[in-house]
Amino acid sequence: MLGLAGTPDVTDKAFDAPLWLSADDRELFTDWIILHEIGHNWDTQSENITAGSFRRISGWTQSGDDWVPSDTSEFSTVHSRRDPLEDFAEHFAMYFMQDDYLWADPSNSPRKMNHMNYFANNINTIYVMSNI
Repeated sequence: MLGLAGTPDVTDKAFDAPLWLSADDRELFTDWIILHEIGHNWDTQSENITAGSFRRISGWTQSGDDWVPSDTSEFSTVHSRRDPLEDFAEHFAMYFMQDDYLWADPSNSPRKMNHMNYFANNINTIYVMSNI
């Protein structure tokens, strides 16, 4: 979630790693949560001109207050299935975690990882174009 002025708003509970994780993985979990929350800075079209194309990869459609992906959607984590904002934030975290995925599997969504690669390599242009 974003707080006022674009600052991350994360509760202490967000950092409660599952007890079954090793000490090293608990530290990675904290890194994942931080990157995930940073990813929310660019999860909408008003913040990122490529957000619409990312949503189209999963075929997200809105039905009332709910978001529904297409039947052929690819997801790398269970949490990324929640809605397009969480989908973007999860893949953002996965991209920057590199090989430390914990419970995620980037091979399940290669098109989204390609999108994140494009996004990361063009962030300056995307930011400028999103603020025109």
